[in-house]
Amino acid sequence: MSASIVKPNLLFVPDDRASRERQLFLNQIIQHLRVPAQVTVMPEGTDEDTVLKKLDELPYDLVLMPWYRYLQWSRVEGFFGFNRTSGRTTAAYFAEPLQVYELEEQTSYQRLILLDYHRLTIEEAVRVTMLVADEKKRCGALPFFSSGMTPKAWNTQWKSTEDLASFFSTLSKLELATECPFLNVTAFKAALIALWDVVFEESGRKALFEIAYTIDQLVVRVIFPKQGYSPKDTLEAYYPNLTRARECLQLVRSLSDLFRVHWIAERGELEVSMAFFASQPGEINPQEMRTFWAEPVIPSMMSETTAQLKVITDVFHQKEKGENDRLVEKMEILRKELVLKDKRIQEMKTGGVGAPVELGLPEAGLLLESFYQRYFEARAKIETLEREILQVQKDGAFASHVDHLKKEWIGLMQEEDLWIKKLAEILKAYRESHAISNDQTS
Repeated sequence: MSASIVKPNLLFVPDDRASRERQLFLNQIIQHLRVPAQVTVMPEGTDEDTVLKKLDELPYDLVLMPWYRYLQWSRVEGFFGFNRTSGRTTAAYFAEPLQVYELEEQTSYQRLILLDYHRLTIEEAVRVTMLVADEKKRCGALPFFSSGMTPKAWNTQWKSTEDLASFFSTLSKLELATECPFLNVTAFKAALIALWDVVFEESGRKALFEIAYTIDQLVVRVIFPKQGYSPKDTLEAYYPNLTRARECLQLVRSLSDLFRVHWIAERGELEVSMAFFASQPGEINPQEMRTFWAEPVIPSMMSETTAQLKVITDVFHQKEKGENDRLVEKMEILRKELVLKDKRIQEMKTGGVGAPVELGLPEAGLLLESFYQRYFEARAKIETLEREILQVQKDGAFASHVDHLKKEWIGLMQEEDLWIKKLAEILKAYRESHAISNDQTS
């Protein structure tokens, strides 16, 4: 007879401020959590002393409480040990819209786990919560995916000497726009550029880059050295902060649906993870908080290795399709992407639906205009290619023009790389000028 599975014990403190509608949604999350976990729900109006008494009765693996209680109830956090790097823990959640400015800087803690129960679907919220509840799943990319999901994955090494454009060229072969139809590819690339800048803010570094994805979820994980850092330094650096909203490490956080950073004790390393979900909470309102997770962990919790990632060997060795079919398919994908980008840009330019108050990037206007010009020119070239394809098909001489069309397509990809490289240069120049201005004011 197989051993029974031990379910984590969760203690749930209800949100007294939540509207009736959101309380009903929270009840649905609780009911779904009861499948993988044992859940005890405290009564409404529970205070900190009552929670502490409950913790003395049973060793709960995770205490979930409203975000404002989490920031106030320091004794509950202290019950598990402020300096802990593993074991039982606490987490906050928010069921209503939460703005960054509403969060108070929490200097006494060495961690902040803030779960989005507002924009995530029930399934997504339960999946993320169980990552926190089980310490064996708190690190790595694969635990994000349930046992019934088999993600595609790829890993490589980032080097400071590597060309960022060449990395994106290789990454493009994963065809994420097709594999992850929910993904805002532009925001994803911007997040990777900002993450690259964070990793290589000091020369001579290397980093392990991993990506895993399915049709409704994508996770990126990067591990890199960060000597002289402490858990408190990590939390202060990445803590949601509007006054530092244009720093690259803040951009990485704000451009993803879930952001997680682990300070790895005894190794002087950081593990930074970003997740993008089908519900797209970051796309609905970029100014709202999403899931944020920062805490120290011990090396033994880093159980996932690159060998465990199922590397897609056939991505870069796919059987070639017919030149006609493959080219038309590629152009159709890019054409759909251009339509979406054009709509998004017009909203941002006019301050329409979904437009953020501030773009959050250095030289925001310049970047936006350059972006718009880049895709406007690409769209015009694609229309030219489409007309030419129709003509050669009509003439029955497509084969004689394949090389020419392929060169045109390669040219479009090279323009994409140049735009990416320019964006990276602007971010780098901004970071350097920002550092100089800080030195002058200090």
